[in-house]
Amino acid sequence: ILPVSASVAPVPKQEPAKPYILIKARGDVWMKVMIGDKVLYSQTLKSGTETSWDLSASAKVTFGRPNMAEVVLNGKNLGIVNSKGSKKSETYLYDLDGSYKKLQ
Repeated sequence: ILPVSASVAPVPKQEPAKPYILIKARGDVWMKVMIGDKVLYSQTLKSGTETSWDLSASAKVTFGRPNMAEVVLNGKNLGIVNSKGSKKSETYLYDLDGSYKKLQ
């Protein structure tokens, strides 16, 4: 008896996931979002809402109330920007590779 050969369909190559940033408002939070050198958002994100952008370059985000914003970068939940309760503006740089740092 000869074995029956199963035909295997070629597995399509998966495109790498595009880098993105998602911001969720836990309370009203003013934000300025720059991707590259373009300002894409400069207004208040209302409590309970969220917004996102695909990243073609690093994102520089200034939060008016960083204790009210939660960030997801490339699918990884980074949590509340400043969970210690800071109400002062803070600026962060979010890179395409998933890294981030506080600028001021």
